Amino acid sequence: MEGIVWAFGCSITHGDELPEKEFIDNVAINDPDLSVLIGKSYNQLSDNQKRIWFQKRHEYFGTRYDELCNSMAYPKLLAEKLGYDCKNLAGPGFGQTATSILVDKYMDQYASDDIVIVASTFVNRLITPMDENIVESHNINYSEVSKYLEDDVLPDPLSAAIYEFAMLNVIKDKLIKNNINFIFYDTIDMAGHLNSLHYNSDHRNDTILNLALSMNPFNSQIDNMLKIQNTIDTPRCMLNHYGPEVHKIAAEHIHAYI
Repeated sequence: MEGIVWAFGCSITHGDELPEKEFIDNVAINDPDLSVLIGKSYNQLSDNQKRIWFQKRHEYFGTRYDELCNSMAYPKLLAEKLGYDCKNLAGPGFGQTATSILVDKYMDQYASDDIVIVASTFVNRLITPMDENIVESHNINYSEVSKYLEDDVLPDPLSAAIYEFAMLNVIKDKLIKNNINFIFYDTIDMAGHLNSLHYNSDHRNDTILNLALSMNPFNSQIDNMLKIQNTIDTPRCMLNHYGPEVHKIAAEHIHAYI
């Protein structure tokens, strides 16, 4: 029976930059301002170079861009393998708070044959401006979220991760209670990210790290996208996202798992 693949997460799951090759081949390679930027990473670009790239990309794609991103991202590729529709509600800049809120918002719309993908993002996006916009745009009282924070600021990223993971585990419990098919997919190697934050932190606390790792809801049984990237060693898109090949393999791995 036909179902829906629902996808929630950040720009990785949204499919950001997947159409970039079309823009490079048709515009950037022939543009003196852009051709010198091809192959450089996001951190190598000046603010003005980023502005020019984004402006000209928007002029080329217009409103097609988001649709193209979604059509090439792993949730859509998974849906095609299953013969399902896809609703990709991930977005650039979303933090785990926005993800939790959106997964919960659509809880009563998931059918028994549907699959809900909850994807990881970076734990230092505790409550980003994008998250706040999501909360407000869906008529959820922002204070209901922020009241869980101590003085609205947690002392370090690992403590922020514990807060975010607590929210995600509440969502996970709801999905289980409602008999929804779901996958918590780790797009960035969350355990490695937590360890890296801990290693580079001025407030190292092994107890907090171990608690964060123990609460990490993301499935480690499916190869995350960073591992796929490192295995196939294909170049990323210009501004730091995974390329089409990584998305294809991610869809295959998830399909094999389910």
